[in-house]
Amino acid sequence: MKDPNNISAYYNKSIREIKNTPPNKLPAPLVMAVGEDKESDDSPFDDDDDCINIFAPFAQKSANITEAWKTEIINYTKLDQAPVDVDILEWWKTLENSFKNLSRMAKDIFSICNFSAI
Repeated sequence: MKDPNNISAYYNKSIREIKNTPPNKLPAPLVMAVGEDKESDDSPFDDDDDCINIFAPFAQKSANITEAWKTEIINYTKLDQAPVDVDILEWWKTLENSFKNLSRMAKDIFSICNFSAI
């Protein structure tokens, strides 16, 4: 079973593997989604066999999401370190407009109660 904390890493690795695989090695639906674009008529149908290209919108959305994450991470690394005595949840709340994805992830992580088993 995959570690749910690393789901983003697994997802990104899978997308990279698909994009780096030659089209002739991919299953047919993925070839249509990430392979060569014969025509750009914005039609969801393949002219050869009227097969619907259901993966194309997901491939584009995935690329956009990946770029958004990259941009956020690059901008985050340029920030000064948060003061040690700051309430980390409040600090991320002040940054949520600039770092939508990272702040949401930070809130999920830092809002977990700290307790230990006896």
